[in-house]
Amino acid sequence: GRALSPDVIAYSAAISALGKGGHWQLSLALLAQTTSRKVAPNVITYNAAINACALAGEWHFATLLLQKMRSRSVTPNEISYGATLSAFQEAGLGKLALQLLNAMSGLQVPPNEVCYNTAISACGASGMWQHALETLDSIARSQVSPSRISFNAAIDACAKGGEEGELPALALLAAMRARSISPNEISYGATISSCQSAGHWQLALSLLREMFDLHLEPSVIQCNAVLLACAEGGELQFAIRLLKSMPGMGIQPT
Repeated sequence: GRALSPDVIAYSAAISALGKGGHWQLSLALLAQTTSRKVAPNVITYNAAINACALAGEWHFATLLLQKMRSRSVTPNEISYGATLSAFQEAGLGKLALQLLNAMSGLQVPPNEVCYNTAISACGASGMWQHALETLDSIARSQVSPSRISFNAAIDACAKGGEEGELPALALLAAMRARSISPNEISYGATISSCQSAGHWQLALSLLREMFDLHLEPSVIQCNAVLLACAEGGELQFAIRLLKSMPGMGIQPT
């Protein structure tokens, strides 16, 4: 193929570095400068600029850049779409994330695992836990295998759904084991949170015990969720016992 000019590489690297530093406006200014410098930005250049916008939660600009790529005959790839989905996630725009995810297949760019996971998280951030579950199901129907990250994103979405999300969260935890995917602290933490929302202190406590059995290390947040569940359930003795045992676990109560 044709050799890339150092100018394109330099611009792409600078736009990426500025984006990582939180200077998304400067990233866009550099991208705009390529026109006057007679430098043709490529997919890497645009991806760096979209990612800069995504990191800052500037979803509107990320979307405009995605459209601009097509108008400049630069074909977006999974990274382009993934970064735009990430911008939607940051802004809590689950509906837009799902629209873009569904459009990808029609544009001959099948979503990869990162795109699916980001869309699930965007649904969670928007309180759309049912849509998060549907998106997880659609991974299973695609050529992509859901990972621990996929399941954790879906469990977290259920936890954000309050009381209604408890049973789906517990079902997802069981589904992980059935697929030989080991749940981790994040998996258990989100499920414990959903049990606390539903007022089921026994389940929250049993999940905490399960964590110890699996040699997982609960955080103060997870212990606090169980404490709250016990206290709300009128089980103050369990709450006091757990509170007293926390320093022995290396956890300082807050």
